[in-house]
Amino acid sequence: MLIRGAKGLLPALAFAIAACAPQTVQLKPEVATSFWKAERVIDSAEHCAISIVSVTDARRDPTGFGNFAHLASLDQQNVERWLSSGVMRLNRVADVAPDEVVKVSVELLKLYVNMVGPNFSSTAVLRATINGPAQSSVDLFRGSDFSANWGFAESEVEGTLERALRAAITELAGSVSQQCPTEVTVTRN
Repeated sequence: MLIRGAKGLLPALAFAIAACAPQTVQLKPEVATSFWKAERVIDSAEHCAISIVSVTDARRDPTGFGNFAHLASLDQQNVERWLSSGVMRLNRVADVAPDEVVKVSVELLKLYVNMVGPNFSSTAVLRATINGPAQSSVDLFRGSDFSANWGFAESEVEGTLERALRAAITELAGSVSQQCPTEVTVTRN
C-alpha cells in the first residue's frame, strides 16, 4: 500500500517541480501604448522637433527584475523592444532648422518589482542625455507603481512594470519639452 501511494506521489512531485521552475516573463511592446500623458506634454511644445537617437537596456543584470529572480527572468531583447515602444512615442517631426532639433538618448538603468505585503512595488529608472538647442543635460527619471497582487499572474507583473515605465517616460517628456526652443526658425523648401 505504501509503495502504491509513493508511485502516485511521483507525478504530483514532478508537476510541483516543473511549476516552480524559473519562467521567462515576456513584456509585450504593444502593451506599452498608453503613454497619452507623456505625448500630451510633448504635443504642448509647439514647433518642437524631437529625435530619439538611441534606446538601450543598460541594467547590470539584463534578465533580472527584483526579488523574483528565483521565479522568473526577463528576455533582454524583449525588454529593449518594450522600452523602445514607449520611448519612441516622444519622437516629433517639425519644420525647424536642424540645430533646433532636441536629440535624446535613453538608457534603462533599473527595472524591478518587489513585494510589499500583498502588493507589487515596481520601479523603472531611466538615464537620458538631452541635447537641446540651448543646453545639454544628463538626467535620471524614476517611475514607480504600487498595485495589488491579486494572483501573481504574468499580466499583473507586466502591468505594474508598464505603469512604472510610463511614469518615468512622462517625467522624461516634461524635461525634453523644456529643452524645446520657445522661438523657432521655420525652414521652407
